[in-house]
Amino acid sequence: MSPAGGIVLSVVSLLAGWVGLWPLRRHLGAVGYHLAAYPTGLVLWPVVAAVLSVLRVEYQPLLPYALATAALFAVARLVARDRSDVEGHGVPVWSYLVWGGGVVGVSAVIALTGYTAAGYDSLFNYEAWGVWIFDQGTLSRSIIGSFGALMPSVHAANRFFGSDWTATPYPVLSLHVAALVATAAARWARGWVGMAWSTAIALVALAFMVSVPSYVHHSLYVHSHMITAAYLLLALLGLQRAYLGAEDDGSSPSDTASDAWLLVAGLASAGLALTRTDGIAYVAIPAVVGTVLWLESGRSWRSQAIFVCAAAVPIATVYGSAFYSFGLWPAKKLSGKKAAAVLAGLILGSASTLVIGALPRVRAWLGHRNRALLLVCALEVVGLAGLVALRPSGFAESTRNMVTNLLRTGGYGYLWYFVFGAIAVSFAWGRQWRSGRWPLYLLFAIVQFFVIAAAVHGVGHPGRLNPADSFSRVAFHVVPLVFWYVAMVVATLVAEYRGR
Repeated sequence: MSPAGGIVLSVVSLLAGWVGLWPLRRHLGAVGYHLAAYPTGLVLWPVVAAVLSVLRVEYQPLLPYALATAALFAVARLVARDRSDVEGHGVPVWSYLVWGGGVVGVSAVIALTGYTAAGYDSLFNYEAWGVWIFDQGTLSRSIIGSFGALMPSVHAANRFFGSDWTATPYPVLSLHVAALVATAAARWARGWVGMAWSTAIALVALAFMVSVPSYVHHSLYVHSHMITAAYLLLALLGLQRAYLGAEDDGSSPSDTASDAWLLVAGLASAGLALTRTDGIAYVAIPAVVGTVLWLESGRSWRSQAIFVCAAAVPIATVYGSAFYSFGLWPAKKLSGKKAAAVLAGLILGSASTLVIGALPRVRAWLGHRNRALLLVCALEVVGLAGLVALRPSGFAESTRNMVTNLLRTGGYGYLWYFVFGAIAVSFAWGRQWRSGRWPLYLLFAIVQFFVIAAAVHGVGHPGRLNPADSFSRVAFHVVPLVFWYVAMVVATLVAEYRGR
């Protein structure tokens, strides 16, 4: 088979994202539009695999993939209801050439040189289950219950395009993560320290992040971690841009620009849920942050509905096909019963949020002085305490292993000492809490990640002291968020030092 299949996969996925989000390109702005396109294109592959599983036909994905892209285009047209309400200044032609050339160039280097990193899961699970989908035209119980539908579906598409090893999506998404962190940090810092300082801070944060050994490893490692980190980062960036604007400087995005970013955030949340089986637990991070921001924003239920539906439709399509094909399947990680319970909880939570939004007094009370955020924190503490009470020995062992892996044996060196020190400085300094809301929400997202990880690993496998431990690898998902947060803390320190 030809290595060019990986290049074709990147081109097709990028084009699908460009076409599907085309009506929103001006509202997202050139940078946001390009950075959202490729991850959006990847989300469509598990949807296509799910549809083909229900139809039980030969794996021929191009027509259903084109139809899924057309459906996304139609939804984007509905979101862009006011064409005069344009926030950006258009997307110049040269930007397509630059970003498309970057995506294709990285894919070509990987495809033609064979640079990759692989482990047992890479060979015998993700690639092997991609072969299954390609040969059988269906998903399987093991794919849904143990590995998540997104990656095997992408691997199947890569094989359809003529390549026998899927390596290109991982460094391409590493490029996206780097660009997302740099642009997000620079935009927020610009309102504090100006163009020159914000650019310098973003570049320094980027340099430190890409030099972390785990970042280099996961940029080439055929596994779920770089993809999950990219979707979590994009989902939170979309929520920030939707509700707080580019720089959190008191400006408010237009209604259509806000809805455009909510569509992107919802699709990224779907990608987060479908990449790993525990993703439907971690999708609570953007779900809760988005809900709290919506309650505080005063926007209509339409905004929350766009975010919820954009996330729910791909997830419901994939898991709906699984329930239709396999019933309540057995699995070690995510059985059909567990999946149904978690999905029911997400549906109930979303419906409750919309009901609360229809009660003006309740919504006004929750949206005042971070009451909604404090209520969520209290509920999570109570819930985690209840789980610990049910399985105290398991939580004790898993927590001990998690902390030890972060600080000593997980392969991160002194990274987490630096992170905890930066968070301590941010609490001691305090100014960013008074002057901008986003640092608080981003820190909440980081903490919530570890709360969910503690629950997942405390209830499940306690882990082991090793860089290959599940939590040691999963902790990478939040590393880009950490560097984004640290960059904001540094911006406030520089602003204070310069008397701004």
